[in-house]
Amino acid sequence: MRTLSTSTTLVDPYRAGLALGLELAAIQPEVVFLFCTAHYAKWDELLEGLYDGLDDASVQLIGATGTVSGALPCGRPGGLRFGVE
Repeated sequence: MRTLSTSTTLVDPYRAGLALGLELAAIQPEVVFLFCTAHYAKWDELLEGLYDGLDDASVQLIGATGTVSGALPCGRPGGLRFGVE
């Protein structure tokens, strides 16, 4: 099993998801744990970018509804993902 974590502070939800997906694509994960801030109001764009970056629609997504406590200064948008192969 290989794991990889990556994070972003990009404000645009699609670009944030794309950047994270591209990073995680290197290990071709089967599962992605997604923890992101509530600042991403356009979840569909975030997830579209993530899957575009992964280039694999079969990747299972877990999470996507909570915030990352203490990972980023308060009030700044961001996200943190963990990929597992």
